[in-house]
Amino acid sequence: MANAGPKETGSYANDLRRQFGPDILDDPRAYAATLIAIERFELEDASFHPYSSKYNDYLDGKMKLTAQEQRGLTLFDDPKRGNSATCHLDRKGVDGSHPIFTDYQFEALGVPRNPEILANASPDYFDMGLCGPVRADQAKESKFCGLFKTPRCGT
Repeated sequence: MANAGPKETGSYANDLRRQFGPDILDDPRAYAATLIAIERFELEDASFHPYSSKYNDYLDGKMKLTAQEQRGLTLFDDPKRGNSATCHLDRKGVDGSHPIFTDYQFEALGVPRNPEILANASPDYFDMGLCGPVRADQAKESKFCGLFKTPRCGT
């Protein structure tokens, strides 16, 4: 999850060492293989993404939306009103896969400060998304300042 390398595997490091030996993270091939294994699990194992919501049943033709739910979906999809589906993709993929409600893009949200985030109590604190302070890998590219990854809407 955004680890810069094998030395930043957090709590997984001990699990990997216990399973594969104390030197496992010293081998870059083993680290790469671990990343591939995690990726495959997240994509292929149904326990990671059960898609068991009412909306998923609707997409599978197992149930119908109520009139109120259908109005909400229409609003969600309407480019002149909610327009949420532009970033929070809500249709099955061409391969029949269920949506995860994100386009994996970075957007300038333009929302006001959230007072529930403790750092925002300081008037000198500004979360500039890709430009920092937490993530700063794009700080030299001012066009990316203020961009935040489109969050998923769970189903």
